[in-house]
Amino acid sequence: MSVRKDAAFILLSFSLLLFYPVIADATWQSSSDVHALLELSSSLVAVTAGVMVLLHFLTTGRLFFLFVSIGFVQIGGEELIHALFAFDRLWIDPPAQIRWAISTTWLTGRTTLLIFFAIAYFFGKGEVAAEKRVRYACIFNAVGFACSVLIALSIFNSAGLSSVVRIGSSSKQLLELFLGFSFFCIFLLYCRLYFRRLSRSPLLLSIVLCAAFQVLVHLFVFDAQVFYDAHWDAAHLLKLLGYFFPIFGVWGETIKIHQMAKAQLVELQKEMSERQQAEARLRISQERLHLATEAAHLGVWDWDVPSNELIWDDAMFQLYGIPREQFTGTIDCWAQLLVPEDRERTVADVAAALNGERSYSTEFRVIWADGSVHVIAGIGNAIRSESGQALRLVGVNFDVTERKHTEEELQKHRAHLEELVEQRTSALQQALRQAEAANQAKSMFLANMSHELRTPMNAILGYSDLMQRDSTLQGVQRDYLAIVNKSGAHLLNLINDVLDMAKIESGQMQLALSAFDLANMVEDVARMLRGRAEEKGLQLQVELAADLPRWISADERKLRQILVNLIGNAIKNTTAGTVSVRLSAQPLDGVIRLMLDVQDSGSGIAEADLAAIFEPFVQGGRQASRSGTGLGLPITREFVQLMGGTITVESTVGQGSVFHVEVNVEPAVAGETVTPEELQCGTVHLAAGQRAWRILVVDDQLENRNLLDLLLRQAGFQVEQAENGAQAIERFQSWQPDFIWMDWRMPVMDGIEAMRQIRKLPGGRQVKIAAVSASTFREQRADLIAAGMDDYVRKPYRPDEIFDCMARLLGLEYTCSQVDSPATTVELGGLKERLARLPNELCQALAQALEILESERIEAVIVRVSEVDALLAQHLQRLAEQLDYASMLDALSCVKQGYGA
Repeated sequence: MSVRKDAAFILLSFSLLLFYPVIADATWQSSSDVHALLELSSSLVAVTAGVMVLLHFLTTGRLFFLFVSIGFVQIGGEELIHALFAFDRLWIDPPAQIRWAISTTWLTGRTTLLIFFAIAYFFGKGEVAAEKRVRYACIFNAVGFACSVLIALSIFNSAGLSSVVRIGSSSKQLLELFLGFSFFCIFLLYCRLYFRRLSRSPLLLSIVLCAAFQVLVHLFVFDAQVFYDAHWDAAHLLKLLGYFFPIFGVWGETIKIHQMAKAQLVELQKEMSERQQAEARLRISQERLHLATEAAHLGVWDWDVPSNELIWDDAMFQLYGIPREQFTGTIDCWAQLLVPEDRERTVADVAAALNGERSYSTEFRVIWADGSVHVIAGIGNAIRSESGQALRLVGVNFDVTERKHTEEELQKHRAHLEELVEQRTSALQQALRQAEAANQAKSMFLANMSHELRTPMNAILGYSDLMQRDSTLQGVQRDYLAIVNKSGAHLLNLINDVLDMAKIESGQMQLALSAFDLANMVEDVARMLRGRAEEKGLQLQVELAADLPRWISADERKLRQILVNLIGNAIKNTTAGTVSVRLSAQPLDGVIRLMLDVQDSGSGIAEADLAAIFEPFVQGGRQASRSGTGLGLPITREFVQLMGGTITVESTVGQGSVFHVEVNVEPAVAGETVTPEELQCGTVHLAAGQRAWRILVVDDQLENRNLLDLLLRQAGFQVEQAENGAQAIERFQSWQPDFIWMDWRMPVMDGIEAMRQIRKLPGGRQVKIAAVSASTFREQRADLIAAGMDDYVRKPYRPDEIFDCMARLLGLEYTCSQVDSPATTVELGGLKERLARLPNELCQALAQALEILESERIEAVIVRVSEVDALLAQHLQRLAEQLDYASMLDALSCVKQGYGA
């Protein structure tokens, strides 16, 4: 029964108070006969309840129920006397005084019940052993009878007894209130006792209800005005009903015990069934153990230590190679069978097992009658008494001779294997050292190749740029120089690509992050490649998402190269249709996930070729359409992975391909763009009002020294030269320059060591030293700065890079003079108008030549333009000499004469 149901059931008993108003208005009047009948019934029910509770005590042994039963028995006896002497028709006619006193035994009974209910709560927590329960029942019932007598005598001898028992008196009502309140306290205590138990007893619940009814009894008697009125009879009826609850409680306990006994019987039957099954399994296990010991050739032995009796099974005699008649069954006889060298150690192992120092586990040798030696292993456990004394030692023996031979062979093989592993490890370490040396040599080769290739390119590009700034040159000479400069730039790009692939393979490629305008960069790439697409009759479409950020921080050069490679690859493999470029972005954990799709309608890639298109020197598609080295997509994939992204491709033969790229970039704040063009305006000079700055140029290559010397002298600097680090130190001490351009790799003394020596000299901390190197490794810039350099410029450099570096470090200001041109200038608007008047075929030829950056074709087209419009040809020639191809492309893009926009 749940707690809520129990509480509701208890509270329901007090609902009888609802009948109180009905009884209060009742005029019904009974007689002494009814009263005697109710008292007699209550007496019999109370005695019955007490006896049943007492029987429950004899069953459970709980003192609580013993004290409660005494209370019920005593009140039943008291109320029997009360019923007999309060009956008017009693055949015994005692004196009136005695009869009146005896009739007040109801008060004695009520007090006795109340006292024993309290005793049960406060002293009934223990249990009595089964053999003492009858004796306890007799003793405490006698004590209860004595208490009842003492209580009766005290009540009889009280002075104000007549006023207390007189119905309707204030003393009577006060007494009823006191008794009712006392039973209410007992009720609360029993509720607390009942609800705090994890296993609630039906009998305890019935006693709680009985106490609740005793409270109601005194409430109804309290309002009785005369004997035998409605309140009087209702109180006696409630008392009778309250005495019935313990009987029902014992009945409930009996049912509960029966259910428990039934459950225990089922559990016992289950346990017996499980035991039978366990015994069956044990028999099967014993049979299997016997079979296992026979199959494993195990010998079982049992040594009774106190009697020194050693019992062997049949397998033991086979293990020791002796007949049964030779074994006397003692531990000494067994010890004599061992090889003398093993006897003392093995007997010590037995003694250690008996003393509890360790379990018995040992190996020893025995010699059979045929002279063969056998190795026997023995294990066992000691069985001890409660005091810890060893009583028996039980265990098994088994032959491990073959195992020992195998272990010896394995040990030999292990030693041989360890020797082979050591040799192989040594060879692998040597190979690893060779691989590391080869990798280091490869890195050195890259550095040397970078230096050797880029150093002469520095002179070629530098001198051609200087000569282009000479205003005395004729147009043809400028064309030749432009061809040289453009060819050198193209060769430099090829060198950079080859070195990039080499750095990728050696794991030395790094990102160079910078903030740039993404949309502008994409448009530059599209403008550069649109002419190639239009040459093949293709449309190049660029779609930028509305949420695409304009300014981002990433490696611009690598991202540009990714775009160029993918779009160029799409144009190359498409003969008709459209090449679409789509860019979008998605914020992701503080970064931006930049997504790029390049889709074409070309020939597509066969499924068998998809897995290999990103491998170096591998190309997909038709054999006739293949051109180039096959490095474009591998470099693209490496760049994408270096930027923390992925590249995938979907392709269908005959329908085209879609390359999908995702890379992580960071948002950047829009700022002023770097404008090196401000220094590419002709000849650069120091601004007026500045002092003569001393510049020391240190380089082991004469042409490079002369190039930088000439560039700086033209700008108004004082220049001295040194061909190695040692001479640089001497020049610094004698001349005290303001700025030193220091080559890194030089004979006699390299640039870093020279810089360190100069820093130690007077004035060495103040001089600005910038490194000049042909190395392509960007991480070396950080190494040079960490070593003490103030800045770093990579060969081949542009003049604006030299002047910009010096301006930052020295705070210089420059002026720039344009190269005069005899040609009449044509404004951009006029340029567009004049281009629009050209024939369509001539505009197409000029656009194609500009897109592929072939100066010879550009010059040839300009010659053809001069036949139509001489002034326009002069302006185009001037733009070509300045390598300002972008202006010509912008003007051509606005001219729409059938060849596209």
